[in-house]
Amino acid sequence: MQLSQKELIYLQELAKLEGLQAARASFYAQNASDPSLKSLFSQISSNCSQHASSINNLLSQAGITMH
Repeated sequence: MQLSQKELIYLQELAKLEGLQAARASFYAQNASDPSLKSLFSQISSNCSQHASSINNLLSQAGITMH
């Protein structure tokens, strides 16, 4: 798949943001006292991590590595 420079930059930023959201949700899950909130934040963290991984795979296919 051939991506434009603009698309590559967008995907790099999106991967960073998904990683940040995963970290935030994980922090909230660790600090929540309500079990349902812990579960919700854990699920959000997992989903964001999966999104970041998928985006990084696309970037890898385009020959771009994230640091």
